[in-house]
Amino acid sequence: MNLSRAKRQVLLVDAARRIRRAGCWFVDIPRTSSTSIKSELHAAFGPLFAKSDGARSRDELLLRDHLKARRVRDMVGQRTWSGIFTFTVVRNPWDRMASLYRYRLRADEIPPELTFTSYVELLARSRGDGLFHYPAHYMSCIDFITDSHGEEMVSFIARYERRAMDLATISERIGLPRLGETHLYGTNGGVHYSRYYTPTTRDIIADMYADDIERFDYVFQDDEPATRAEGLGAISGFPAVGRRTRPTCSS
Repeated sequence: MNLSRAKRQVLLVDAARRIRRAGCWFVDIPRTSSTSIKSELHAAFGPLFAKSDGARSRDELLLRDHLKARRVRDMVGQRTWSGIFTFTVVRNPWDRMASLYRYRLRADEIPPELTFTSYVELLARSRGDGLFHYPAHYMSCIDFITDSHGEEMVSFIARYERRAMDLATISERIGLPRLGETHLYGTNGGVHYSRYYTPTTRDIIADMYADDIERFDYVFQDDEPATRAEGLGAISGFPAVGRRTRPTCSS
């Protein structure tokens, strides 16, 4: 999108005005039910809050999906940012990475023969390149919501693990009843995330996302470890990661 500096500033001023009118902004971290939440915010507050792939105008495209909080603040101004209710949803990094892998398989973003084990090992070596050129595919939750000094920039941090309770709090705060009732693009298939991991990949994620683990007290939880063998990520063709062509109602 090629915009002059003056035109871009006009669009951002209008975007900031609409955000102030809505009174809130959602920092959408991938694989935290962000698509579902943005669809509801879109319906309530207009297309500025929609997913980028549904944007119809240039000002909407300025605020693309998965922007860091500090990037949005810089775009709309400190006055707007400080005067609204800002929120996000964070998720256990082991669970979020398994979900992201399944999503990318279904979206044909990664080769179907790439196992979860290989995916994590490749991620550890190739962040910023190849299959991982898009930062949102490997950024920690903390990266999305902190400033350059590591201070949290959002009013409320919901946890995926207690999604219903925390979204009820947000719903009351922003005056949007029943926020969170929509679930789109769920990919868990009823399989606990621990079943995808080997000891090696578990430790890789622990190292990569140590900041999330420390800040939010996340732990790796086993689910019937005797049934996990070497991790489902090492097994090709496991049905839980098969592609489906339409949204589900699972989280």
